[in-house]
Amino acid sequence: MTVTVEWDNAEKTILRTDSYGHWTWDEYHHAVDSALAMIRAVDHEVHLINVRHPDSVTPEGNSLPHLRRVMRDLPKNHRLTIMVNPNLRSKMMMSVMKSIVPIFTRTFLMAASMDEARGLIAQYERQRARSTG
Repeated sequence: MTVTVEWDNAEKTILRTDSYGHWTWDEYHHAVDSALAMIRAVDHEVHLINVRHPDSVTPEGNSLPHLRRVMRDLPKNHRLTIMVNPNLRSKMMMSVMKSIVPIFTRTFLMAASMDEARGLIAQYERQRARSTG
């Protein structure tokens, strides 16, 4: 499979998906199902980092129905989704989604590296701690 899912930290607060090479929508949905089950299996908030490797090729066709399905099925304990190394098509799709689904603006971010993605999560956590503390 060219879309993998695994915890990024021992605390299970960051879930990471990696996409490599040519993958199919079936592989994508299998990975999504695994990720959603893993997020639901814990009783705390979880951030999701999607790493798009340079050789990753999105399947042909309209991505929107596939993204809508994910948005509809995200568990209540999901917080941020960060795409690392987005290609032009991914950036355009994120822009479209942000214009039609306002929550995308606050919860879906882009980063150039894993370090930047983890930094965005840390910044989010600090802001939440200040607002609730």
